[in-house]
Amino acid sequence: MEEFFIKTADECNISVGYFSPKNAENSPINILLINPATGVKKKFYTDFAHFFTQDDDNWGVYVYDYRGVGASAPPVLAGYKATMLDWIKDYEAVLNEIIQTHPTAKIHVIGHSWGGHIIGFASASKHIHKAVMVASQNGFWRNWTVAYQPRMFFLWHILIPSLTHLYGYFPSKLVGMGENLPKNVGLEWAKFGRNKGFWWNFITENQKNNIINFDKNLLALGFDDDEYAPEKGVKIMLETYKNAQKTHWQISPKEIGVKSIGHFNFFRKNFETQLWGKLKEWIKG
Repeated sequence: MEEFFIKTADECNISVGYFSPKNAENSPINILLINPATGVKKKFYTDFAHFFTQDDDNWGVYVYDYRGVGASAPPVLAGYKATMLDWIKDYEAVLNEIIQTHPTAKIHVIGHSWGGHIIGFASASKHIHKAVMVASQNGFWRNWTVAYQPRMFFLWHILIPSLTHLYGYFPSKLVGMGENLPKNVGLEWAKFGRNKGFWWNFITENQKNNIINFDKNLLALGFDDDEYAPEKGVKIMLETYKNAQKTHWQISPKEIGVKSIGHFNFFRKNFETQLWGKLKEWIKG
């Protein structure tokens, strides 16, 4: 993986990784951009990226760290100014870099959880050929089953706000929720989870119009055992993209012969045979 930094429109340095095609001297015909989940470093997607570049069909893959995460984080997180909605600027900067660097390639975007939410936010999203949301959901706490709602209520109303104010950042590692997050990322994330529209009431009119006007092929993947993305939430998120050409795959672990998929395992190498190949064929089709 080649690593480098790019600047966003508001002068923030973002760490980007690029996986070149197997035949590196060839210009990629297809580009895949991976938008990470909240609190997940770009290196988590390394095996998935290699899967797309290992064949002779000239795929290049980009992945990056949002500001405040991984190689895009400052040495000290407390006091660092960043929000979840700032991550849209990071996505748009990387997408624009790809468009400029590979003007003739077909660009596809795969977003994991939050990374799927923001696919259509950017005006440059009109250049995308196909898009995939993996475990992306409307995270309003009432979208979970009645039995699970108390846990999500506690997460959004109590746990994240209280720990974030106590530490000056959200100590995600302390509670097993990925990389630590800047204060306003944690607080904004919790605020979204307390609202029925999740982020809809907090984005700009231009961003809303970009989402409404997004008319590309859009696949949503949901998993029956995903505690963070229930099927109801996945369907609501998919329907937010009103004019997209929508497809929904809801997958149970049993139907592919595994014990668990959950919120993260789709991107682990042991799912190469069961799921990655099928997904690549959908993108290529």
